[in-house]
Amino acid sequence: MVAIDASPASLAAAEAAAELSKQLSAELEGVFVREHELLALAGSPLARHLDLFTASIREFEARDLDRDLTRQAARAGAALGEIAKRAGVEHRFRVAQGTVATEIARASDEVDLVILGAMGWSSRSRARTGSTVRELLLRRDKHTLVLERWVGIQAPIRVACNGTAIGARALEVAISIAKAAGQTVEAVLTEPDSDELRRQVLEALEGAEVAGSITELSGRAGRTGHDLVAGEHGLLLLPQDLSELDVEQVLEEASTPILLVS
Repeated sequence: MVAIDASPASLAAAEAAAELSKQLSAELEGVFVREHELLALAGSPLARHLDLFTASIREFEARDLDRDLTRQAARAGAALGEIAKRAGVEHRFRVAQGTVATEIARASDEVDLVILGAMGWSSRSRARTGSTVRELLLRRDKHTLVLERWVGIQAPIRVACNGTAIGARALEVAISIAKAAGQTVEAVLTEPDSDELRRQVLEALEGAEVAGSITELSGRAGRTGHDLVAGEHGLLLLPQDLSELDVEQVLEEASTPILLVS
């Protein structure tokens, strides 16, 4: 499932969703959320519209916002349709109403993967990821792909291996994507000097007949997230039981798509 609002990042997310749907033979669903709190705010007699380009201020009416959201939903649905058509995949598109994070979380209950643009139209922060994305990621209950832009699945597919059951699942997902895309895997061991973890990763790569390499982090305190995004790589997979600090560091520094595996 991809959350789409026709912003550049959400369109990139839709491109990724279509490509992955085709390669993994999965269904593609797009969701646009009409933010009901914004509609309620627009109904306030104190609401005003500030044009960021002209600095002009005018009265703001709920029906104006309702019309704008309807048009935006139509643009999002049309864009997803074009993307799906180019990729040669079937798709579904629907409009939900509520808070964005709540509605996406509710819709994700019935899907395997949620794909999000790092920033929507509403973001004005200097951070790489918006507040909605961060709220959804903190739930840590669903595979979630976050990206700013999409240029396809490129090698190597990097995966953090931490020796946990979720870490093993992240490696399995990385191998599945690599096989479907004909790419290689770079397994990064977050536990230094772990011969057993290295053996498990090597067995998984050889058993799946996927070309790959194994590297080991330095183990420097507070540097795991930074080290994971360093160097050249494509998609980065993280087990969702990495520390919140490490995940935050990756979100702030990574320029490539990030897939958090639950």
